[in-house]
Amino acid sequence: MGFDGSGGYNRTHNWVTDKNAGIKITASRMDAEFDDFASAMELCLLKDGQQNPTANLPMNSKKHTGVAAASSRTEYVDGATLQDGGFIWAGVASGASAIALSLTPTITAYTTGMRIGFIAAGDNASAVTINVDGVSAAAGVKGKNEALVATDIVSGGAYWITYKGANGFQFGNPLEENPTFTTLTTTGLATIGSLTVTSAVTLPGFIETGTVMLFFQAAAPTGWTQVAANNDTAIRMVSGTGGGTGGTVAFETAFASQAVAGTNTGTAITEAQMPAHTHALGSNSISGAGGSVSQTTTDFGDISTKSTGGGDTHTHTFTGTAIDLDVAYINVIQASKD
Repeated sequence: MGFDGSGGYNRTHNWVTDKNAGIKITASRMDAEFDDFASAMELCLLKDGQQNPTANLPMNSKKHTGVAAASSRTEYVDGATLQDGGFIWAGVASGASAIALSLTPTITAYTTGMRIGFIAAGDNASAVTINVDGVSAAAGVKGKNEALVATDIVSGGAYWITYKGANGFQFGNPLEENPTFTTLTTTGLATIGSLTVTSAVTLPGFIETGTVMLFFQAAAPTGWTQVAANNDTAIRMVSGTGGGTGGTVAFETAFASQAVAGTNTGTAITEAQMPAHTHALGSNSISGAGGSVSQTTTDFGDISTKSTGGGDTHTHTFTGTAIDLDVAYINVIQASKD
């Protein structure tokens, strides 16, 4: 009969029951009883590992204790090995740019999501490749699948990498652990956060490739390339879409000192446009006799003619050269970092 499926064991015969029933002990009954024992024992797991389970073994919320550290990918991982990172820690790497790593136990293939830690053997001088246990050389990348550049990795630094398939091994943000820098030279005292500097300083290169900024200096800083597409133009701030251009006249040309040349036309003024004025009165008389002639002039003093003229304004037409102020410009926008 053996085990009942719930861990209980049912015997084939009962000797007391047989005695009370007057049944004698016979070889056949003994063989049946012990054959059943043998069949049951074959279902038991032996401590020396002679037998293998044939189904999942429920542990009933119990645990294995006193287990040894695993040495194969198919063995249990004990708490110490897991906590110490034993299976995924490669120790000191071999090579600085072409990095070789070794794991225990060894692997035979890369799996997406695989995570490995190591200590760098030296500063990388160029783009990086990672080869674990001789599987194959895969690219080492940072950020958005960007190749590493010189000194992204520094000797003695601890790094974690994650395999992400076709893009290779992703470094866990080397810019935080061992930053790459763009040099910014200052000529005076500068303060960056709580850091006070008095000479050349270095700042992390957090600005993405392709970003365009304005600089008030003679040449592009290290790591930047001057854009020469726009020259001698104004900068126009817009609230709409930036990046546009307009105008045709160079900045220096539009705002240079320019002489205005032209002519006025003649204008005949009317009586009403003349300033108010008067004329003085006087008279002359001529007389003579016997060949003698005399002239007499009479001055009427303050007597004058009536005032005439209204003093109205008048205009002249001016014809001159046009000044083109359609200055060339580029559109820029204001934005604040989130």
